[in-house]
Amino acid sequence: MERHSKQRSHQRENTVLFVGTLAILCVGIFIFLKPLFKNASLPSSTPSSVDNTEPTSAAGEKELPFISVQDIWLALGQGKNLQFLDIRSQEAFEKSHIPYSEHVPEEKLSTYIPKEKDAYTIIVFSLDQAETIQKVHETLKQSNIPHFFITGGILALEKEHYPLLSFGDPDSFSDRSKVTYFTAVEAKKYMDENTHTRFVFLDVRSTQEFAFAHVKDAKNIPLQAIEDQSSSLDRSTMFLVYGNTMLDAFQAAVRLSDLNFALVRAISDSPPDIEKAGIPIEKGASR
Repeated sequence: MERHSKQRSHQRENTVLFVGTLAILCVGIFIFLKPLFKNASLPSSTPSSVDNTEPTSAAGEKELPFISVQDIWLALGQGKNLQFLDIRSQEAFEKSHIPYSEHVPEEKLSTYIPKEKDAYTIIVFSLDQAETIQKVHETLKQSNIPHFFITGGILALEKEHYPLLSFGDPDSFSDRSKVTYFTAVEAKKYMDENTHTRFVFLDVRSTQEFAFAHVKDAKNIPLQAIEDQSSSLDRSTMFLVYGNTMLDAFQAAVRLSDLNFALVRAISDSPPDIEKAGIPIEKGASR
């Protein structure tokens, strides 16, 4: 009995020694890493806390106003009025950009006038422009435009999976995954079997091509105008999208998907095949 009592006492001593050692180790780790935790705090110059003063460092040196992607989400969730200004090249903008953002190359910023004067302007830039954003900052400051640069630029948006509008890259697995296809025959079958379902053929060819011939009762929005005219589309409607080629329909469907239209089918056939499938065609009249 006495032997068992001594064993239990020895076990308790070992347990206390282990817990004490672990506590000392944790305190040491915290003291060592404390400076790192302090430096990891979010920037204070976000739209939720911005004032009329210029952000400054601890040494009083002027800093550029930056905002992280996470803080953009937070500001939007708080109802802050943000407008996105993309200063990259036209080619880069057309390839991918924030939906409904405004494109103004940096060399034209001196004449830029915001669409909404009471909004914070969020600047999208590429990393090869990192050395010129100071000049951009001074230009916008002189125009009294409150603004922030996205920390990390366009790459940060892509890394954080921020919603972007793609032009529709057929070599992109991500873009291909956004599209569901109908052949012309399948589209005709859908029409016949869903007479009480609301659907519209969306013709993404030019207005001239549409005027020459188009699917009966189709709506015409040229491919390049989908983003600007998307507000005219009812999101509860199924859109059967077609163009001159399968690529046209694919790219239109990608853009609609990126604009959060869920009911979209891209018709993989050309207009002549659509007519051959028995889908009614109107000729010589525009809508």
